[in-house]
Parts: sequence; C-alpha cells; structure tokens
Amino acid sequence: MARANMTMVTGTQTAARKRTSLKRASSLAALGLLGMSLLSGCALVDIGAGEPARMFVITPVTVDRVNVPHARTAVTIKEPYAAAEVNTPKILYRPSAHEVVYIGNVRWSDTAPVIFQTALIDTFEQSGKFDAVARTGSGLRARYDVQSELREFGFTQQDGKMIAGVDLRVSLVDMHKGRLIAATRFAAEAPSAGKTQDDLILALDGVSDDVMSQLTIWAAQTLSAHTQSAELAGG
Repeated sequence: MARANMTMVTGTQTAARKRTSLKRASSLAALGLLGMSLLSGCALVDIGAGEPARMFVITPVTVDRVNVPHARTAVTIKEPYAAAEVNTPKILYRPSAHEVVYIGNVRWSDTAPVIFQTALIDTFEQSGKFDAVARTGSGLRARYDVQSELREFGFTQQDGKMIAGVDLRVSLVDMHKGRLIAATRFAAEAPSAGKTQDDLILALDGVSDDVMSQLTIWAAQTLSAHTQSAELAGG
C-alpha cells in the first residue's frame, strides 16, 4: 500500500505507521468494484441494488510510544460531526468537486463517524497514554472531551487513480471549566493500489491510521502539558 502524505496544521509531526490488516464484518463472497463509468455517472449508486453488500470497518492503529508523555487523565471521545454525505454507511466517492456518488455493493458496518470513533477509542486505549478512554455519554466522568468534525472520509480520483482521503478537525475541551484547550486539523491521503473493493478499503484504512496516530500523540502531549499546568496552578 502506498505511503500516505500527512498534512497537519498544528501539532507534532511524529508519524506512526503500520501495515494494516483488513477486518471484514461479513464473509460474503468477493464482489468486483462497479465499473468506473458507473461511478462517474450523475445518479447516486444504490448499495442496496443487486448483490448483498459486503460490510467493512476500519482498524485501530498501534501508536509509536517513544517520547510520547502520559496524559495523566481520562478522556472521552465524542462521535464526530459530519455532513449528510459523509454521515452514512455508504462509501463516499467524489468524481468532481460538485458531485457525490457512492460505491456499489459495499458499505461500512455503521455510519462513517461511528466506525471512525470506535477505531479512535481503541487507538487511544491501546496507546496506554490515558488513564481511561470511553465514548462521550458512556458514564465515564472524564474532565477532557475530544470533539471533532469529519470533513472528508472517502475517495476522489486523480490521473485515473482512486485517492483515499480523511480530513478531521479536532478540539480538546475542558468539560469542568467549559472551555477549549486546543484545536487542530489532521488530514491524510494516499492512492489506492488498485480499484477492487479490498484495495479501496485498505487505502482508506491506511490514511485513517495516519490521522488517528497523529491525533493520539497530539492529544497525549497537549493534555500532559495542560494537566501539569493545572496542577501547578491548583486547578
């Protein structure tokens, strides 16, 4: 799989890469990707048409722990906000800046924001850099909440290649004081190795890994510094 190009507006540029493994939510027989001529049409591709859809999730990523401080606090992670074309189980493809279609006979196991939130929670937990991690509203009385907007989660096409892309705007909020601690943006994209369904899912899984890894490291560094400052100030 091609190496993703990471763009980060703020935060530390420490990359943690892994070779991703594909998790399938269904053992249905492999189906070929719908022809690109269909994808480039004006009508939405109905994933419910024809054969039953294969279902996929994205995987959490193992974060490079070297030189990453412990946050010394618990955090909750809120389901990312997303516009209607992203907030769906359908897999998004933008043949142009003004057109939205969906890839046929394949879907996420839940909406895109939910599967991203689930993988991000697992990534935070597996990093070992937080006292506890849970979904917002789960009952964990955490002081800090990770809030985000999933601006992009899908595919575009450049020079005949399918390009996987993720764009996430993130805020860390002190829920005790009701104020913003820090905010940033993480974005990554990479070409798919091919145009089969598995190729596309692996490409999007890979760029999701880049974004989740960078976010986890940034959150640990930011909260570590903030909790130290709060302790010194008696807050």
